[in-house]
Amino acid sequence: METLIYVIIAIFILLYIIDKKEPLPPKIDVPTEEGVPKEKKILSDKEKRQEIYKNIFTSIKKINPLKTPRVWTYIEIPNESRNVQLSYRRMGIPVYFRKCIDLMKKNVPELIILTPLNIKEYLPDFSVEMNQASDIPLKIRIDLLFSSILEVYGGLCISPGTIVYNVNKALSMLRNYEIVTFGGSPSVLKSHNNLYYPNSYIIGSQENTPFIQEYKRILLLLIDNTYLYNIKIADNSDILSYIIKKLKPSQFHFGTEYDGSYNSKLEKIPLSSYMGTYEIDFQNKERLSVVSVPYDILLQTTKYQWFFDLSNEQFIRSNLELKSLLQKDI
Repeated sequence: METLIYVIIAIFILLYIIDKKEPLPPKIDVPTEEGVPKEKKILSDKEKRQEIYKNIFTSIKKINPLKTPRVWTYIEIPNESRNVQLSYRRMGIPVYFRKCIDLMKKNVPELIILTPLNIKEYLPDFSVEMNQASDIPLKIRIDLLFSSILEVYGGLCISPGTIVYNVNKALSMLRNYEIVTFGGSPSVLKSHNNLYYPNSYIIGSQENTPFIQEYKRILLLLIDNTYLYNIKIADNSDILSYIIKKLKPSQFHFGTEYDGSYNSKLEKIPLSSYMGTYEIDFQNKERLSVVSVPYDILLQTTKYQWFFDLSNEQFIRSNLELKSLLQKDI
């Protein structure tokens, strides 16, 4: 009996270690200049063993009962050849976005940060170019990237510019629900307690579900006709809401008291409050898991472009509410 207990403990330890490994990106065939894949390399015995171990490891991860949903975010980084939308002018990634990433890494140790440089490692067939030269709005591109990641790997996707305190409960809900959503849709009034109208800045899903497949399909259609993106599909709802109402997946919804988008008077918090210097009177500070700052609107608002010019020292010395929120230990 004692031996059996030790064996069970050993199995659980092994499954835990396997789960903590990052998901293995799919193997990619690299084409030659003529577009024909290179001839497959003849593997040595050692390489064959490594390939077998890798396949076994990947299979175990898929059926592992201790599997922990992954947390993903995205940031566009500058390179020598082009400037990108999350990089202001040629100054690199704005201080605020960098500090949001730092806080995510602190509070979500296994965070996977997607960038234009590593997307293909996880999604070899992802065809949308992620840079400022794209005609596709940044928000649509990121939504499509997240839906594609969730289709293949599942997990929780968090938009850039989100202040993350604790998403452990959201991750645990993904074991029992097809999708996990937060907050209220920016396009719908009084959406603070309506699971049909979440925001799309944070979304969690199990892998390869009918819901996430349909979400991705609609986003791809919109990319083919980008002008349709700003047209409400039905009932004054956005794309995510439309699909939730259409498919009715099993859903766990964290209301606006969890995502910092409403105040104690149940009013939407305007961008000016996030960008101000006064403390925000959140709907329920004790329940705050994240603060969903609408990064896309912030980037498009001309009067706040000074915010992206701030140096690290200037940001630290400021009395901005966003700086205070990044420093809070909730």
